[in-house]
Amino acid sequence: MAKSEYEGYTSKKAIVRLWEKFGSAGVYKQKAQSILTKATGYIGSYDFTLNPYRGYQYGCSYCYTSAFRPNPRMRRNWGKWVLVKENAVQRLETELAMWFDKHPQTPPSIYMSSLTV
Repeated sequence: MAKSEYEGYTSKKAIVRLWEKFGSAGVYKQKAQSILTKATGYIGSYDFTLNPYRGYQYGCSYCYTSAFRPNPRMRRNWGKWVLVKENAVQRLETELAMWFDKHPQTPPSIYMSSLTV
């Protein structure tokens, strides 16, 4: 049986294939361009944030993170999708290597899952 596809949970035109269902949420795989994001705002004392996935299955109505979705379809379907960054480990290894090339004696401080959207 063919896996279903969804073309609305990314800003790109690429079709993201359904990997599996978890409760009522579809879990999709997506290749990440990067995994570490420069930390700003209230967590600016960290070097980076790391979010290994976007979305979640619960879709709590009070959750502030749904407002950070880049398109209305994603906000409307909040709680029905999760995008897993399937190459997160490889991206992290590459990005940490680049960090240590510039800062060989100082490990970066990383805030985990600041906004998994």
